[in-house]
Amino acid sequence: MLLMLKKLIEYMKEKMYWPFFSEMVSSNCRRQQAFKNVLLYNMLCFFTVFLLSFFCSWGWTYYTFKEYLNTYSNQLYLNGIRAFNVMRELGTHPEEFEVCSKSHLQYINQQLYKSSHVMSISYVVDGNIVCNNKGIKNYGIPTDPSITMDNGVRIWGYWPSATLYGLNHLVAGRGAYIVEFNPLSILSSLDINQKLKPLLSIRHGEYYVGFTEPLPYADLAFYYEKNIFSGQYLVEMGISNAQFKSAWKRYWIYFLPANLAIILIGFIYIFFRVQSQYSLDHLISRGLPDDEFHVLYQPIVELKTERIIGAEALIRWDFDGQLINTDYFISQAELMGKISDITRFVLTKSAKDMVVLRENFQDFSVSINVAPQDLQDDWLLVFLQELEVQYGLRPAEVKLELTERGITKDKEMLAQLNALRCAGYRLAIDDFGTGYSSLSYLHALPLDLLKIDRSFVATLCSDAIGRSVTPNIIAMAHKLDLTIIAEGIETKEQHKALLDLGVQWGQGWLFGKAEPINDFLGAYLLRNRPK
Repeated sequence: MLLMLKKLIEYMKEKMYWPFFSEMVSSNCRRQQAFKNVLLYNMLCFFTVFLLSFFCSWGWTYYTFKEYLNTYSNQLYLNGIRAFNVMRELGTHPEEFEVCSKSHLQYINQQLYKSSHVMSISYVVDGNIVCNNKGIKNYGIPTDPSITMDNGVRIWGYWPSATLYGLNHLVAGRGAYIVEFNPLSILSSLDINQKLKPLLSIRHGEYYVGFTEPLPYADLAFYYEKNIFSGQYLVEMGISNAQFKSAWKRYWIYFLPANLAIILIGFIYIFFRVQSQYSLDHLISRGLPDDEFHVLYQPIVELKTERIIGAEALIRWDFDGQLINTDYFISQAELMGKISDITRFVLTKSAKDMVVLRENFQDFSVSINVAPQDLQDDWLLVFLQELEVQYGLRPAEVKLELTERGITKDKEMLAQLNALRCAGYRLAIDDFGTGYSSLSYLHALPLDLLKIDRSFVATLCSDAIGRSVTPNIIAMAHKLDLTIIAEGIETKEQHKALLDLGVQWGQGWLFGKAEPINDFLGAYLLRNRPK
């Protein structure tokens, strides 16, 4: 079972986006808690099923034997009643024959044959047997019966047989007649296990006289007691401890496949439960309304004047105090189909903040990244129009950036791009140079801006390849009449080189890092007051 648990955890780590989770929080307490929860759930499942199977097998054994005992206790009762019915007629009719005469013995034999449980019927005078069906005479019997019933029946319980040497029989009498019952014959017609302990007793007040041997209660796992015939008869049947335990073990083995199936179902349930709780889908869905995600703004400046003309809205994920790698969780969100939720979040936050930015910066616009999945239908345009109504957002204040690798000639995507551009939103191709776009390919797209990837900016002044490739990219953008934005500008040397090549806008640590809206206003407001 522990091996199964280990295999399950390993499988979960491989299949349920755990690489993402490990990437996010390699030493995070929530990851440790996730493992603890997995172990806890599995151990709880294991012990629950163990106890369930334990009690199920015990309960089924108890129920089975109870039904078993109930069935045979009824049979035992009926056998006892049939045996005892002989006493009802003995001595009830006036004597019409001479004592121990042929006709008298014939009458005794007739009564004897009415029940197979009666061993002998004797006629008693002054406490001695004077005749019976076995031909025995002058045999003394006990004088004081154990019970005298209301109908005149006297019972002596177990006494040495008057007809069979060495055997104890139940002795009962009525009038001058004494009847010996064989308890073994009462049981012999029952199809019961030899280990079953039965008892049939006759009650008078609080005293019982048994037709069969008393139960060895110390050796019983449990016994079944049933009062029958208005409380006159008591049937008790018991199961020995050894027999009960043996049956319990057998049922445990029978329950084993079912137990394993239940455990497997429990493990599968736990797997999907943990997967749903710690998958990217769930974490993003929970993190967006819980303020785990934040939007930062990095200034975009006009390179010639260094005036701030906009900012790029960058999302950050603060997961339990640790910033998650943005490129990683964005790529995973695209794979999981959650990227549109993130896009909605950034658009909404930017629209809210634009109310303040508009008041403090002239001709300010926000650049927002969108994914290919955002352009599969018209939800993006509809959502932007809703933000226009709700927050007064203007199309000219929004630039939508798409990565070079994400843009295709898919008809639906091109239709959405054209619709957005016709609505007044400006479109930019992001990270240009990392894909394989040609001049003719870019010409077919409804673009307004081109962003040069930071890798080309970094090598512009230090690498021969960078000095040759970057100018070609800029020249191609000029031919397409695209506004150029350079990313990752960190030195004044890079700034000057890009400006000399005709790049209009830029962003990077040279001009400012990405900051929350309040810090952004405090840091850059003095640089750009509205004229």
